[in-house]
Amino acid sequence: MDGAHDMGGVAWSGPVVPEPDEPMFHAEWERRAFAITLAMGMPGGWNIDMSRFARENRPPEDYLSKSYFQIWLAGLETLMVERGLVTREEIEARFARKHLDSEELGVSYFRYGPGFRSPMGHRHRVQEEAYVVVSGSGRIRLGDEIHELRQWDVVRVSPETVRAFEAGADGLEVIAIGSDRPEGGDGVRAETAWVE
Repeated sequence: MDGAHDMGGVAWSGPVVPEPDEPMFHAEWERRAFAITLAMGMPGGWNIDMSRFARENRPPEDYLSKSYFQIWLAGLETLMVERGLVTREEIEARFARKHLDSEELGVSYFRYGPGFRSPMGHRHRVQEEAYVVVSGSGRIRLGDEIHELRQWDVVRVSPETVRAFEAGADGLEVIAIGSDRPEGGDGVRAETAWVE
């Protein structure tokens, strides 16, 4: 297979410059992306070769615009859609901290399809967040409480509060704004995603 991933020895790609004492993972989300991809092979019914093909069989502009573990997540999304585990309309996320060249502020975009409920909740150790509903409706879990959401609602969430989303019948689009956080992030997965 000849594609954007196969750049070894190609003159235009330049030399490979290894990072001294490079860690296996630069951030906690990379470790999770790797683990989730491996773990989903069993229920998803794919093997290592299929997983690699899903990562490498991407248009060059898409492949070259992503970091290594962003490619892993994109490959996982492809496999899950192909197996009917999710639809492309059910989930979408974009993260802009590095694109803003910001050390103090993060902005992320999430789109959930109609009726989608977050499979996991999370909290933070120190990072405060605010969420702006830009389209649709749904509900948000904040600790042990559930709150209704509609377009242009803004919700501030303290670091230690567990949060998770559920989209309404028309889906839910949210922009998350996060404050400064420790290197590599400080998100902590909650034991349960939802409370009734």
